[in-house]
Amino acid sequence: MELAGSDVRDRNSEESEYHVAVHEALERLSKLHPQRAMVVRLKQFGDLSIGQIAETLELTEGKVRDTHKHALQWLSQELRREFS
Repeated sequence: MELAGSDVRDRNSEESEYHVAVHEALERLSKLHPQRAMVVRLKQFGDLSIGQIAETLELTEGKVRDTHKHALQWLSQELRREFS
């Protein structure tokens, strides 16, 4: 199945809007919880493991897991608000 030009543009526009929303939500998270934002950036965009993040930030692996979990929950709520 081939997508029409307008379908591709619509899809690209939606993806761009989503990426901007994620970036903005991460910026808000940085102001509220800098450590949570850093953990997300290192994990999701830096492709570091939990162990590598723990070593880099001098935290326990358990603390990194909890921080990452809470950050993703917060981001999920923010993005749901944005797109609902």
